[in-house]
Amino acid sequence: MKMNAFERRRRATLSFCIVISTLLTLPVAAQTLDEQYAFYLDAKCDEMNFEREGDGVLLPGQAGPRLESYCSGLPPTGGGGSTTASGGGAGASSGQGSAVSDATLRRRRDRARGEEQPAADETSIVEVGRLSAFLSVDYQREHQHATRYETGRRSNLAGLLLGSDYRFGTTGLIGLGLRLNERSGDFDNDTGDFRIRANGAVLYGSWFPRPSVFIDANATIDRRKLEVQRIVTVRKEVFGNPMFPPNIVYDPPPAAVDADSDSTEWNLELRSGADFSAGVFTWGPRVALTSRRTETDAFTESGDTPMTLAFDAQTEDSLRTAVGFQATRAFNRSTAVWVVQFNADWIHEFEDDQRIITARFAEDLRPDPTQLAFLDAPPDRDVYAGRLSLVAVFAHGFSAFANIEGLLGHDYIDRYGATLGLRREF
Repeated sequence: MKMNAFERRRRATLSFCIVISTLLTLPVAAQTLDEQYAFYLDAKCDEMNFEREGDGVLLPGQAGPRLESYCSGLPPTGGGGSTTASGGGAGASSGQGSAVSDATLRRRRDRARGEEQPAADETSIVEVGRLSAFLSVDYQREHQHATRYETGRRSNLAGLLLGSDYRFGTTGLIGLGLRLNERSGDFDNDTGDFRIRANGAVLYGSWFPRPSVFIDANATIDRRKLEVQRIVTVRKEVFGNPMFPPNIVYDPPPAAVDADSDSTEWNLELRSGADFSAGVFTWGPRVALTSRRTETDAFTESGDTPMTLAFDAQTEDSLRTAVGFQATRAFNRSTAVWVVQFNADWIHEFEDDQRIITARFAEDLRPDPTQLAFLDAPPDRDVYAGRLSLVAVFAHGFSAFANIEGLLGHDYIDRYGATLGLRREF
């Protein structure tokens, strides 16, 4: 059946309206937290659709005292302007899921495998016990540069790991580690600070199907407590006389908001590789698959400002592969065997997409409050990691190890760290 000209125009107009409607809804979910603040707090919170009296005062029972006071009244008229907000550190920290790499434990398992093959080190000084215990301290420095979606921040991490493992002859080993760490840092431009305290456990094992081949597995769980203080405000530029610069007004004025939240992170990793000897050198490929889930509980901020938020619970999933190689050089001395080791990996992220974080104003008391929706920083799908290690193996089962490592090629994160540790075989 043929359509007449009127029907074709009607359907074309309807299709155009649907497309425009869809496009108009996308920016709300694709905005930053600062843009959401500016949008909903502008013009006496007009976009929040509170019920009001004739003079613009909010009807009772809809909002807490700070939000009610700020949103009540008639919006100002005359004079154009622009509005921007500050306080995006919430998006950067509330969904904190990044953990310290388990490279330390992988290095210890590599160390145990190396002791099964003393010929590679050309030494007879090594006396291998079935049971061993180790202690290590870790340090990490991280700088996350500001992105469109998150405020930049700098942080330092200090950690402690205590563990023990048992070897089953030349077949494999199994071990358990307990760890705790604390990360503290500041948001850029004096806009707040944060502290993350974590404790957890690591269960790991290795299987050696052949003398030069290994398969590793480890499972970790960490419980974290995050404390964040961020400085929030809305910056408004009010234009009057075009011959003069705009007036800058901060409304609401800068204020601190505080939040405590809890999260749990699970990690599962499978890693495999093979080692080949060439004189005093040992080298081989490495492949790994890592799955991670981070669940952050819902939490509510507090502070003397209408800008406090109540965040919904969040879940972050990650699936990564790593492909790389390891090279080792042994130096046999009368008092110890010194082993220098270098690792390089290419890491690809498959699953950790840019997330939409949802929240509401903490003092929005309505049954169906206005929901804020904003994005965190997008992941960098491909990064590189490098690590340089030194192991000293002494007589009677004592050894010491140290390493430096770094994250390379990330779009907006600079990270490096160091580890010192001791091991004793019994």
